[in-house]
Amino acid sequence: MRKVFTRLLEDEKGSVAQMVWVIGAAVVTGLVLFAAMVFAPDTAQQLWTRMTGWLTGNLGI
Repeated sequence: MRKVFTRLLEDEKGSVAQMVWVIGAAVVTGLVLFAAMVFAPDTAQQLWTRMTGWLTGNLGI
């Protein structure tokens, strides 16, 4: 298992700062979505419905 991770890390390009920023942004986005679902579930559901409706209408998904 350790060899697999070592091989994966050797093939990657970029800096640790970039990786930390991307992971941090994903965590913050997840926390915001979770908070919206907990504190305003009706609003979050309406927003989700409108967003998916807009995507399916405009992109033909």
